[in-house]
Amino acid sequence: MKKILYSFVFMLLLLTTSCDSKLEKDGIKVACDYLSSLDSYSLDCDMTIYRANKDVKMDVTVDYLKPSYYRVTFSNNNGHEQIIVKNADGVYVLTPSLNKEFKFDSQWPLNSSHAYLIEALISTIKEDTSATFELNGDTLIINSKLNNINDSATKLKFYYDTKNKKPQKVLFLDDNDNEKILVEFNEFNPNKELKAEMFNSKLIMEEKSNSKENTNEEKTEETSIDITCGYVCEGVNLSDYIIEDNYTVLCYTGDINYTVVVQKVDLYSSVISMDEYNDYDYLDSGLLLIGENYSRYYVDDLEVSIYSNNLNRDEVSAIASDITMS
Repeated sequence: MKKILYSFVFMLLLLTTSCDSKLEKDGIKVACDYLSSLDSYSLDCDMTIYRANKDVKMDVTVDYLKPSYYRVTFSNNNGHEQIIVKNADGVYVLTPSLNKEFKFDSQWPLNSSHAYLIEALISTIKEDTSATFELNGDTLIINSKLNNINDSATKLKFYYDTKNKKPQKVLFLDDNDNEKILVEFNEFNPNKELKAEMFNSKLIMEEKSNSKENTNEEKTEETSIDITCGYVCEGVNLSDYIIEDNYTVLCYTGDINYTVVVQKVDLYSSVISMDEYNDYDYLDSGLLLIGENYSRYYVDDLEVSIYSNNLNRDEVSAIASDITMS
């Protein structure tokens, strides 16, 4: 009996030593191989985007079903919720509070690095042949380059719990090691039983609509919307300001021409499909959807649109994040 016990302890020690040896030799491969092998997962995380004027905080939940079904829900402190869904039909951005559905770039999410998506992180790390790692107790820390063309973040730092096999946090940093994005993982459920119906955009919108206490609220009275653009591009001046019932228009001209339109929107009784977008950014109120010559976001029952043939992504985000309304 003692021989059997000693043999078991010896085998256990051998297995543990072997695992530790693999981690010390190639921790990146160990972590990436495990996370890539998952057929599904659900996670919840807190995301902070660090901005010069105001940090943006969001709660993000992700459901993933292999090979490429995603359901990502963004919610802020005001309860505003938007959902990105990828299924066999394409990629959609859902705004349940207004019953609006937007078509999105079909290359998402692997067209860029996303700090809250495991596949995007693993893909980024694998692409960097010069990625490094270190072990701090049970925590594996991976340092890698980022290939975000439209972002000032140039590298990532990924913290992985080797004992419990789950992500701890991710940092996106610029060249000076300033934090641009922080994602802290609260829950991670690997190989969770998920069904394809969970990723059906129409079913999601129906589910959200049925959960509302009253979808037939009376329309608000027509009121004027006074807005202020705190950020104005260099070499640009406000050339026209039009304010009418339920909409306001600001026209800027100069080195760059652009127009800001804010208008009241109604809650639609059925899902409305809108324009197609190819990128997005994060605002305090939710997602800023970025198209070819226009961008749009929502604050309660207000739709804010920015039109221009000249603005780049950073300028659009700067303008949108510094608009105030009363």
